[in-house]
Amino acid sequence: MAVKIDHTSVMKKLPLSSTSNLALESGDLLVEVKPTSIKINHVKGQVWEEQVIPLSKGVLTLLSSNSLGKLSQGHIAHLIDTAITKLLSYNGGAASLKTGNLKVQGTLTGTSKTSTLETLQKQAIIDIPPPVKTHPAHQAAKESLANMKAVTGEPQEIPLKKVQLKDANIMYQPVEGTSSGSTYYYIAASDSLKVGIRLVGGKLSFRVEGDLHTNAANLEAAGMIMSNSHASVHLEVGTKQMARRTVGAILTDLGVVYITPIPEIDPLYNKGA
Repeated sequence: MAVKIDHTSVMKKLPLSSTSNLALESGDLLVEVKPTSIKINHVKGQVWEEQVIPLSKGVLTLLSSNSLGKLSQGHIAHLIDTAITKLLSYNGGAASLKTGNLKVQGTLTGTSKTSTLETLQKQAIIDIPPPVKTHPAHQAAKESLANMKAVTGEPQEIPLKKVQLKDANIMYQPVEGTSSGSTYYYIAASDSLKVGIRLVGGKLSFRVEGDLHTNAANLEAAGMIMSNSHASVHLEVGTKQMARRTVGAILTDLGVVYITPIPEIDPLYNKGA
C-alpha cells in the first residue's frame, strides 16, 4: 500500500529560498512527494515542464525525524530552488506567481528553453552551483576560472576539451565513448558516479563511470550493461520529449544524491557521435 507523504511538512523542514517558499504558498504549483523523488509542476502545466528531484532511499525518513544533516538538507533545497526557478522561467522567459500583494518573478539563471549547447557549456563554467561540499569536479572548474580572471580581470571562455568521463569537471563537457570518435556529454554526478549521454537520431545512450561495484544493483536495475570500466545502456526514445523523460527516469533509478543541477537535454540533440 502506497504511503501518502505531506509535501507541506517536508518543504517546511528544508532551507528553501524566500522565492521558493512564496511560490509554494501561492497554490500555483503542484507538488508530489514520493519516497525516492519530489515532482513539481504548475497546476495547469505541460508535461514537459515537470521538474523531478531524485532522492536517495531513506532521505525523507531522516528528514521527517530531524536526523538529516544540514549539508544534505541544503543540497536538496538547492535542487528544489533550481527546479522552481526553472518553472518560473517558462512562459516566455518569466512567469509570475501572486500571493496577496506580493509578486514573484522568476528567471532562469544562465539558460532558457532555447539555449544552445555552446551557451550551456559557457554558463556551466561561470555559474557553477554550490555543491554539498567542496567536490573535486567543482573545485577544478572554479580554479580554472580563477586563473583566467587573475590574468585578464574578466572571465574568459575556457575550451571544453574532450576527456574521459571520469575526468570531466564541467557540465556538458564532451567525453569519450568506447569506440574511437564516439562522443558523449557529461550531464550529472554524485560523489561516486558520473553520467554522460549521447542523443542522436532518436537513440539515447547512457555511459556511467565511477564506483560501479557499490552502485551495481541500481545500475543493473536501470537496465545498464556492466563492464570493468563503465556501465551503459542504449535506448530508442524517438522524440526530445521522451528523451527528457527517460533521462529523468534513469537518473532517479540510479539512487544517488547528485551534486550537479538538473541538466538541460534539448541542446544536446544530435551533438554526439
